[in-house]
Amino acid sequence: MKGKNFSINKMTKLEGQRSEKMFEDWVLNQIDYYTRVIKDIERKRTKELKGTLRVLTRKGHFYYYWQKKDDSGKYIQEYLGINKRQTAENLAKKDYRNKVYRIAEKNLAALQGFRDNFCRDGIKEIYENLGLARQQLVEPYGDEVSAVIKQWENEEYEAKANYQDGLQFETERGEFVRSKSEVIIANLLYQNRENLLYKYERPLQINVGEREITVYPDFTVLNLNTGKITYWEHAGRMDDENYASDFVWKHNRYMENGFVPGLDVIFTYETIAIPLNIKVVKLIIKELIGE
Repeated sequence: MKGKNFSINKMTKLEGQRSEKMFEDWVLNQIDYYTRVIKDIERKRTKELKGTLRVLTRKGHFYYYWQKKDDSGKYIQEYLGINKRQTAENLAKKDYRNKVYRIAEKNLAALQGFRDNFCRDGIKEIYENLGLARQQLVEPYGDEVSAVIKQWENEEYEAKANYQDGLQFETERGEFVRSKSEVIIANLLYQNRENLLYKYERPLQINVGEREITVYPDFTVLNLNTGKITYWEHAGRMDDENYASDFVWKHNRYMENGFVPGLDVIFTYETIAIPLNIKVVKLIIKELIGE
């Protein structure tokens, strides 16, 4: 069970939207897959043998026969011994491909029909195309993302009260964070503010056994296009044994509360010898945007 924070509760509504997008991507991938299968089979059909394969089983042994028409049009069958194993394989592959082809054609037509007729933003567009006078009289469906953004903008929260003297490094946005690495992360997030918003050390309630506790993720990131909330924890002193142990504890608590690493929560790490990799941070941000 995830914490009682507004954004987590709202995510249950947004799961359908994320699943919808994933399903659309799956449909497009399947269309590409079946198109390639059909083209491959059609290419191989030009070299196929005439006739079909018949298989008989006697005392646990398989016997293969090539059923075909002779010059007079009469059906005959030829036994395919060991020396004609390749012919048996070719006929078996032909039969298999024919069955696959029928299913592939059927599925491709269904998927293309879905792609061509599904109106992902249709309901949203109906509301947007209403005149202002009508918009003021109705409550739109399917506007959870806007609701999340509005609540995000209006939300007030108390940041982490402990160790305020540790906030020594200023970001481009004019706030203070605890390390130079957090400055890098904050600045790169801020530079992508057309797609992402973030809040620093925004409280989040999670469960630990029977207790509910408050944790303060380094960054809470909102995707403005999908409404998805992602948490970002940076471990800046992993060569400190006590620090590393505390961070592993926090990592496990996230997982116990249903946060999936790489999907719901991001973890980055560094040591004195191996500093934060800016290229990795940029790649993570691209993933958060959905590029």
